[in-house]
Amino acid sequence: MTYQELFQKYKTKLNKDQELSAIELIVLEVNKFSKQDLILNYNKQVSNLDKIETLISKYLNGEPVQYLLGYAYFYGDKFWVTKDVLIPRFDSEILIDVILKHVDKTKGYRILDIGTGSGNLAITLKKLLPNAIIDAVDISISALEVARKNARYHKVDINFIQSDLFSNVTCKYDLIVSNPPYVKKDDLLSQYVLQEPKLALIAENEGLYYYEKILKQISRYLNDKYLIFFEIGINQNSKVKEYAEKYLGAEAKIYLDFNSIPRVVMIEGDNNENNT
Repeated sequence: MTYQELFQKYKTKLNKDQELSAIELIVLEVNKFSKQDLILNYNKQVSNLDKIETLISKYLNGEPVQYLLGYAYFYGDKFWVTKDVLIPRFDSEILIDVILKHVDKTKGYRILDIGTGSGNLAITLKKLLPNAIIDAVDISISALEVARKNARYHKVDINFIQSDLFSNVTCKYDLIVSNPPYVKKDDLLSQYVLQEPKLALIAENEGLYYYEKILKQISRYLNDKYLIFFEIGINQNSKVKEYAEKYLGAEAKIYLDFNSIPRVVMIEGDNNENNT
């Protein structure tokens, strides 16, 4: 079987949640090909066919390709993933873009990442803001093991803390970022998303539980001048803005993602101004 025949064979077997690009990724990884290598070998016999088809079969049966291969890409970098962490998504890259618009890359901010998972947000920020001091918390010890592996891989220094939100946090921060669980219990999810850890996905109160819980507690962990950034789900921007006003007396700005969907909430505050 040639590579061309392989792709033709499986193209007809894909359902609406499956992509030919995932099968291409399996082929590239197993054979250590670049995309150019694949083009040059397109009409040649497939190497490692049995291993490739075994992985393709697992993918077609609902296992995310990122878990099969053990990594995902975020902001152009590779991050190791296991079933203990949420798979980093392209949608979340806008969170980094928005943060970069509001910070001075030379400053030594103290930053907290809540619910770090694979560590993709904390590590990306540390690479882009090398003078920042970054703490990253997660309730899952297994997730923190993955995050530490990624920090070693990227050669960055992050302080990882096992903590249920702020339970083991003792510092105050200039900037707090979080991509918390925000999927509603009754949302229809693809077979692939259902393979990811529910603890990192699902939230009570129409997906809003963690935004309110974080904002109720956050004031004691903020420096006088602060920035807060959340990734949010569809139709959650109004309630998160309400919580910002209710618990911090602060206005929130909303930023759209690449599909023009509200995706990031930014809350900026200055307690010195509030006290005058």
